[in-house]
Amino acid sequence: STPILVLTAKGAEVDKVVGLSIGADDYVTKPFSLTELMARITAILRRVELSRAGPGPTAEVEEIGGFSLDRGSRIVRMHGEEVRLAPKEFDLLSYLLAHPRRVQSRERLIQAVWGSNFFGDRKTVDVHVRWIREKFEGFAALPFRITTVFGVGYRLDRLEDAASPAVPAAPAEDDV
Repeated sequence: STPILVLTAKGAEVDKVVGLSIGADDYVTKPFSLTELMARITAILRRVELSRAGPGPTAEVEEIGGFSLDRGSRIVRMHGEEVRLAPKEFDLLSYLLAHPRRVQSRERLIQAVWGSNFFGDRKTVDVHVRWIREKFEGFAALPFRITTVFGVGYRLDRLEDAASPAVPAAPAEDDV
């Protein structure tokens, strides 16, 4: 899909809401600086590139130490017992598993799991991570850990990879 940037003199809140609700990716009102306009265009293009890249190549089934995540059937099991995850919890865990040891910013996770049309608070990622952790806390010897990287986001560490160093995060939109 083609990104849309609305550039207008109409600055009323209702105009902005209408513009964004009919599909605009951003809304800029006059007067604006060339620097701001270029930054907004760069941000839109970055989001488009992320959404087109997708989560990358992933195995249909991830298995580590008694844990399995089947992307085809959307079933998660721990030691043979099914763990029921909500759709976004499943997608978030699946994305983190596909990118182990890589720090993922909240913005990148929102883009990958909720998509470019997400309208809400970035803290929704924190809530979903908490719910995932709660669903696995009753199991002994969990083969992975979702680590909070303060001020940035999250990293999934496979405990079998504990000796390997984490890979730094790529810059996120709000890191620029």
